[in-house]
Amino acid sequence: MKFLLMFGMVAVPSGVGWQKDNTVEVSFVADPNAVCGPHPIPCWVILACVDEIGGKKMVLPNPCLYKDKDNYARLVCHELAHTNHWRHEYK
Repeated sequence: MKFLLMFGMVAVPSGVGWQKDNTVEVSFVADPNAVCGPHPIPCWVILACVDEIGGKKMVLPNPCLYKDKDNYARLVCHELAHTNHWRHEYK
């Protein structure tokens, strides 16, 4: 799994190439950390993940249980960008 989020703030990549429609399999789970595994950068929090950059499987928190309703769409857009081949630049 690729890992995508830090401290509850969701970075959404800009650009039409990353925001285009895609068809993916989504698993809604109560605890994405249990499915996604540990983040390679210590102290970062995983809120969701995809199986690989450009992959077709996405793990998202159950929207009915997700506390930060205002940022849920941003979280999904962030993961969608990964399915459209966007990747983080970790420094």
